[in-house]
Amino acid sequence: RIRRATLLKKPVPLLRPIMLNTEKGALGNLLIGTILAIVAAVGMGVKLYDDLCGGIDEIGLSCADFIPDVATASFALTVVAAVAGFAALVAAAKKIWKLATAIAILAFVTVSLHFIWFAPWELFGITLGKPPFEWYNGVAIGSVINYLFGALATFQMSKAAESDLPK
Repeated sequence: RIRRATLLKKPVPLLRPIMLNTEKGALGNLLIGTILAIVAAVGMGVKLYDDLCGGIDEIGLSCADFIPDVATASFALTVVAAVAGFAALVAAAKKIWKLATAIAILAFVTVSLHFIWFAPWELFGITLGKPPFEWYNGVAIGSVINYLFGALATFQMSKAAESDLPK
């Protein structure tokens, strides 16, 4: 017969969600976030070029003159998030957890700023209105979530590397 006191003395295994704070979770979330950021940036770029630049190149004008600054900034921030996510993924793969955490936080912040896309667009001083929600904005939401979990997982891994916690 097992005594109740004996059961309480055994160490209880640490229950952790696998995709949140393990090495596989960190790598998985950073990889998915990076892929989603790349897909969102490509979708935005194609949409901007098709909608705002179609035919402009033929008449000798620059396409960049016809893209609102807010759209350009949103696109650039999404590209920066994809590059930062890839860098965080490389750092995490090399088990440089503190660096991976810092870069993952940068990726999370920059992809979160993607949503300045919904600020009113102005071109040549004329307000064009707000753009509609498109599929690539939904993809960017997925990237935000995965980068958040990736940043949390790399932070947990950096804490585990400093201590004797299970990895």
